[in-house]
Amino acid sequence: MKVNRIDNYDLAESILRSFGYKLSKLLLLGRKSRSVSAVSVLTFILIGLFIFNKYESSPSFGAKIAPLGSLMQVESMIIEPAKVGVKQSEIHNAINFLAKPLNKYEKEIVTSAVYKYSELFGHDPYLVLAIIQTESNFRKGVISKKGAVGLMQVRPFVAKGLANELNLDPNLVAQSLTDLETNVLIGTHYLSKLKRRFGNLRMALEAYNLGPTRLKRRIDRGDYLLNKYSKKVLTRWKVIAKIATKKA
Repeated sequence: MKVNRIDNYDLAESILRSFGYKLSKLLLLGRKSRSVSAVSVLTFILIGLFIFNKYESSPSFGAKIAPLGSLMQVESMIIEPAKVGVKQSEIHNAINFLAKPLNKYEKEIVTSAVYKYSELFGHDPYLVLAIIQTESNFRKGVISKKGAVGLMQVRPFVAKGLANELNLDPNLVAQSLTDLETNVLIGTHYLSKLKRRFGNLRMALEAYNLGPTRLKRRIDRGDYLLNKYSKKVLTRWKVIAKIATKKA
C-alpha cells in the first residue's frame, strides 16, 4: 500500500497561512504608523506568489488551499487512499502481531470492530490500527493525564457528544470506553467527522491529537504546524499494512 506524499503541500499551506497572517499585520501597522513602505508590502506579496506558483500545480494543493489566513474548509478533499478488499484475516494477523496486551478473545473483538467500523466510516483499517498503536499501544484500560480512555484514547465528554449522533445513550457510552468495541466505534466515528471538517487526512489526524478547537486556533493564528503526530501515524500505517499482508 502506498501512502500519498503530502508533506510538501502541508508545508506550503502552513507557510502561506503564516504569510497571510503576517501580511495583514504589516498592512495594519502601515495604516496606523504610515511607516511601512510599498517596497515591504510588495516583497511580501512576491514571496507569497513564489510559494504558491511552486506548489499550485499539484491537484491536492489546489484543492486544499483556502483564502490566506483562514481555516481550510474543503469537505470533498479526503487524502486517504481507498483500501479495497482488506480481509478480516489480514487485520487479525496484524493485531496478533501488535496487540500483545490483549488476550485471544479480546483480539477477536478488536479485529471484528476495526473491520466493521472502518468499512462503515470509510477508513483504511490499517490506519485505524496505526492510531490505536500510537494512542494506547493496544492497552484497553489506559487512561491519559487528560482523561482520554481506552484503545483510541477517547475523552468522555467527546464520547457523549458523538453518542448522541449515533443514537446511543451518552452517559452509558462515556462510562463504557474501556469496552473494546465501544471505543473503536466512537474513535472511528470521531475520525470520520474530523476528515470531513478539515478536508484531508493529515489535518484530521492532527485534530484527533490536539483537538479540533486547538488546531483551528493555531491555524487562525498562522502558526507553523509540525505535524509530528500525523507523521508518526502515517509511518506506522505503512508498516502495519506490510505486516498484515506478509503474514496473510
